[in-house]
Amino acid sequence: MTAYQGYYINLDSSTDRQAAMQARLAQLGLAERISRFAALRGDDRPAKLGRPALGCYLSHQALIAAAPRDRATLVLEDDVSLPDDFAWQLDRLLECALQLPWDLLFLSCTPGFYDFQLVGELLALKHRLAGAATAGGPRRFALLEGERVYRWGAFAYLVRAGAQDRLGAILSRGAELGFLLPVDDFYRYAMQQKLLAVQCLVPFMVGLNMAHPSTHTDRSDAAVHTISHSMVNLLTEHVDVQPLSAQAHGVLGQAMHSGNGPEALVISQLVYQLVVGMERAPGAPSV
Repeated sequence: MTAYQGYYINLDSSTDRQAAMQARLAQLGLAERISRFAALRGDDRPAKLGRPALGCYLSHQALIAAAPRDRATLVLEDDVSLPDDFAWQLDRLLECALQLPWDLLFLSCTPGFYDFQLVGELLALKHRLAGAATAGGPRRFALLEGERVYRWGAFAYLVRAGAQDRLGAILSRGAELGFLLPVDDFYRYAMQQKLLAVQCLVPFMVGLNMAHPSTHTDRSDAAVHTISHSMVNLLTEHVDVQPLSAQAHGVLGQAMHSGNGPEALVISQLVYQLVVGMERAPGAPSV
């Protein structure tokens, strides 16, 4: 069993999410390894962020500051969907991944849903690895450079043992600058500036619960929330994508008969290709 300490971030007011997470962790035998971390709320300190995004940033910062340094830190948010074999898969991942250089390893994220080529490549990789897995054997995953895959999302990631201080210093610098970016955007900035070594797991090990509305009311509307969550689940190993396939077929049919012109048809066809089109696959180390 690889050493890590896990936390899920949860607002005191989100008692339904807390109950759901506690029940799921108990089912997975992880109630002792993954604990609740009380989320902080945004306040009136000087910041470019709205209060919900500020509270999210402060929560991640406080969690990293409190985490033990002698083991990896698992950070989850309270709207994640965990597979039945999550405990075993995570231990196996850490045993393999610690041989590679990384500070942060994202178990899931939101790629740019407008980057159709990238999403198509990630879908192809997901299916190629599923085909390579032996019947009844462990699922296979690949690690890709964070800059290539990551766009948003800090809802499921690992911090390597010993990297907590580096990450904490980076987050403190973001606070000193006036909280200019939400925490996930700030992670992307840190990647681009080569301040952190980041890997992303593909296919994703952690999905998102579509039943939970976003708590980031200052960042996105319901449509963007649904699109981004759907994209995450499309690339997650254990989530049933059949409803997404049906939705894509439906959108395509509606566009063909809507009278809204060729733009609607082109967009709906691209959505359809995201679900069923798998033409290219990137090479990557698999675990």
